[in-house]
Amino acid sequence: MRAKGRVFLIDDDGLILSMLSRALGNEGYEVQTYASGEEVVSRVRSFNPDVVMLDIRLPGKRPPSVR
Repeated sequence: MRAKGRVFLIDDDGLILSMLSRALGNEGYEVQTYASGEEVVSRVRSFNPDVVMLDIRLPGKRPPSVR
């Protein structure tokens, strides 16, 4: 089955990542989770997500804008 879309979840709270990832996965989305912005930078172009859900209070470097 083909995924409905690709989603990046970025949050430093593991419980939030787990719950959102499971819920979106159950709805047919391909989800990748990250605990920091630094992890995302190198992966954003290769995965080409349709949606990026970012904790706006995430400490550290923010991922670049995806256009």
